[in-house]
Amino acid sequence: MDDKKKQDDLISRYVYAVVRHLPANQQKDVEQELKTLIEDMLETRCGTRTSELGDVEAVLIELGVPYELAAKYRDTKRYLIGPQRFDIYVMLLKIVLAVAGGAIALALMISYALDPPSGFFKTFFTFVSSVGSGMIQAFAWVTIVFAVLQHYEGKAHILKEFEWHPKDLPEVPVTTSVIAKSDPIASIVFIVLLFVCINVGPTLFDHWSTFPKERVIPLFDWAVFTKYLYLINISIALDLCIEIAKLYFGRYTKSLASISIIMNAATVIISIFLVKGVGILNTYAIEQMNTIYDLSEKAFSGLSKFWNMLPNIIVILAIIGFFIETVKTLYKTFWQPVDKS
Repeated sequence: MDDKKKQDDLISRYVYAVVRHLPANQQKDVEQELKTLIEDMLETRCGTRTSELGDVEAVLIELGVPYELAAKYRDTKRYLIGPQRFDIYVMLLKIVLAVAGGAIALALMISYALDPPSGFFKTFFTFVSSVGSGMIQAFAWVTIVFAVLQHYEGKAHILKEFEWHPKDLPEVPVTTSVIAKSDPIASIVFIVLLFVCINVGPTLFDHWSTFPKERVIPLFDWAVFTKYLYLINISIALDLCIEIAKLYFGRYTKSLASISIIMNAATVIISIFLVKGVGILNTYAIEQMNTIYDLSEKAFSGLSKFWNMLPNIIVILAIIGFFIETVKTLYKTFWQPVDKS
C-alpha cells in the first residue's frame, strides 16, 4: 500500500473511531465535517508540498483522542447509557420485557390450568407480582449490563488518554466482522425463555412422559437440581451477558473477545461441575424406564452404557464447543482479513 493510501486509511480509521461513539443520526454529518476539517488542517500544515504520513499523524494528534472529540460533538460526556447505544438498549429492553413477561404469564396460566388454585384475589395478586417481578429483573439485567459496558468502554478510553497515538486506531471493520443484530437478539430471546422455563415451569421443561401410564422419568436428580439451581441461573446469566455485549459493541473487538472467552470459560466450568462434580443427571433414569417398559436385556444394557457415558459426552462437547467458539472469536477479532487495496 503506497503512502497516499496509508494516509487515507489512517484518516478513515480516525473518523470511524470518532463517529462510532455518536448517535446514528449524527454520524454522517460529523464524518463529512471531520474529513473536511482534516483536509483543511493538512493543507494549512503542508502548504504547496505533498502531505506525508507523518503530517497526517501530526494532524490527528492535534485533533486529540477520538473518544474525547466525540464527546465534544455530543456536548455532554457522562451517561448511564450513552446515546450511541441508547436505541439498541431500548429495542433490546422491549424485546426482553415482552418475552420475559409473556413467558412467565404463559407458564403460570398453564400451571393454574393443571392445578387450579383457590382464591381469586390471592391468585390474581400472585400472578401480577410474579410477572412484574420477572419483568423488573429483566429490566435490571439489561440496564446493568449496558451500564457496566458503557463504564468499561469509557474508562478504557480515559486510561489511554496519555498514551494515545494514531497507530493505535482500530481498523474500520469489514462486513464479516460486524455482528448482525438479529443473531444476538434471537439468542437473547431463547436464553430468556430458557431461564423462565427452568425457574417457573421445570416440569414442563424437563421430563419424559410415558403416556398412557402417566408416569414421569426425570432427566435430572431434582434434589441436586434444586440445590444448585443458582449455578444454572448464573450460567444462563453469563450467556445473556455475552449476547448483550455482542449487541452493544456490534462488531468483534478485543473487549468483546475478552468478555466472551472469560464468560464462556466460566459457563463450561459450571457445566462440568454440575454434570461430573455433583451429578445433576438422574442416575436411575434407565432403571426407572426399565421398570415401566420392561426393556429387553440388550436394550437395557445399551441404554445403561450410554447413560453412564453421557456425563463424559456432555463434558467433551462443552470443551469442544468452547474451543470452536474461542477460535472463531479470536479469528474475527485479530485475524479477520482487511482489504487495504
